[in-house]
Amino acid sequence: MSLRKEFVLRALGKEAPFSALCRHYGVSRKTGYKWLRRFKAEGVVGLVSESRRPKTSPTEMTEAMKAEIVRLRQAHPTWGGKKLRILLMKSHGERAPAVKTIERVMREYGLIRARRWRVRSVAVPVGAPSVVVDGPNDLWTVDFKGWWHTADGERCDPLTVRDGYSQFVLALRALPKTGTSAVRPVFEDRFRRYGLPKAIQSDNGPPFAHVLSLGGLSMLSAWWVALGIHVVRSRPGCPQDNGGHERMHVDVCLDLQARQEPPCSPSRRDSTSG
Repeated sequence: MSLRKEFVLRALGKEAPFSALCRHYGVSRKTGYKWLRRFKAEGVVGLVSESRRPKTSPTEMTEAMKAEIVRLRQAHPTWGGKKLRILLMKSHGERAPAVKTIERVMREYGLIRARRWRVRSVAVPVGAPSVVVDGPNDLWTVDFKGWWHTADGERCDPLTVRDGYSQFVLALRALPKTGTSAVRPVFEDRFRRYGLPKAIQSDNGPPFAHVLSLGGLSMLSAWWVALGIHVVRSRPGCPQDNGGHERMHVDVCLDLQARQEPPCSPSRRDSTSG
């Protein structure tokens, strides 16, 4: 005999005070009276434990509702769950599914494109660069001046190299490309003429850096490291980290870009060439 049935029979037989029976069986008076009511209404069957599962689920919906969501999404392929629910509420009122339920249906039928997570850069500097500059060749800075079209319609991408101590412009070259194959010969020439610097500072763009590689090194900066040069990089979006070089670019803009002449073209070499 189950404890519930035994409790009910003893309670109906008034073998003991009801409160004492509840204490004996470890139930509250409210639960005891509930068992009595269910026994009187349904008999022994009423004493069986009811499932705790909700009789209705907010996420359940008819196949017709799913079909309507699919149809609306196909009619409005750029709309999300919020906008589609507004349409559903016009015809179903508050019985329209929740936004998350609508989105679940769209995922179920492949109507939501998987989000492409952007890979975070693993080698981007977070602090301002700090280099002690006491003399020439302690630090060189390098960058590409923003391109422009010359008078003959050619695109001009001048590479600029500057000594951080003397502010001397070591190179100002219009290159056909901005990759390593075009930039490395310029540095080879400057190294032969002026010697190797202790450090070179650049931004995080190619060909100077590769923010997804080990240490952020590109083919060009890895070559610098192999020569014993310390590589320094500015923080993304912080031109003030290389303020002197950026100021020199303003002069380039005023003196050269305004005249639409390419620096160091085959017929016109700059004063830093040797």
